[in-house]
Amino acid sequence: MNHLIGDDILGRMGFPLAAAAVRNRLPTEKRIRSGDLGEIIATDYLIHKAEFTVPLLRLRYKDDRNMSMRGDDIIALDLSATPVRILKGEVKSRAQLAGTAIAEACHALASHGGRSKPSSLSFLSMQLRRQGSDALASVLESLQEADVDPGRIVHLVFTLSGNIPTPYFTGPAAEQVAVSERRFVGLRVVDHQQLIARVFAALNA
Repeated sequence: MNHLIGDDILGRMGFPLAAAAVRNRLPTEKRIRSGDLGEIIATDYLIHKAEFTVPLLRLRYKDDRNMSMRGDDIIALDLSATPVRILKGEVKSRAQLAGTAIAEACHALASHGGRSKPSSLSFLSMQLRRQGSDALASVLESLQEADVDPGRIVHLVFTLSGNIPTPYFTGPAAEQVAVSERRFVGLRVVDHQQLIARVFAALNA
């Protein structure tokens, strides 16, 4: 539940209140559950397996559990680089992935000149300011300008699907892009729909 509420908050609530909060934050619609789980796994992949830092777990800030978050799916930073690099990610979760989903993701990544939406960056920076993370917020605010060097930008397409995703990556992976790099990561779970149902049933128990 760390992605949806925050373990620190749940720990201060006591079990009955925490259980109610969890139940009321969990999406009930299958499409939203699928998308949220895909975004959670993609975020954890970046945190544990890539050189990027995720500055904010944005699903904590959903205003309605059965609505998708607006803005870029994922924004992450490579703070070890000088100047800092930024990753813009799109996540697709499908029982049967098709090429149209990858095309949609690539189209979204190419929007705004390949840069993250200024509104998405502003949302993250304001939340970080409220938390007192001013230094990290300043980094995001510096990236809101339109003249960010495309060489500092990495794109990520992350998929969670019941079928093998790699055939749908081949064409888009060969395309020239305006940014420094476009990455594709696909996680195949044969029982995609059953996995999602089990995860949310366990959380709601």
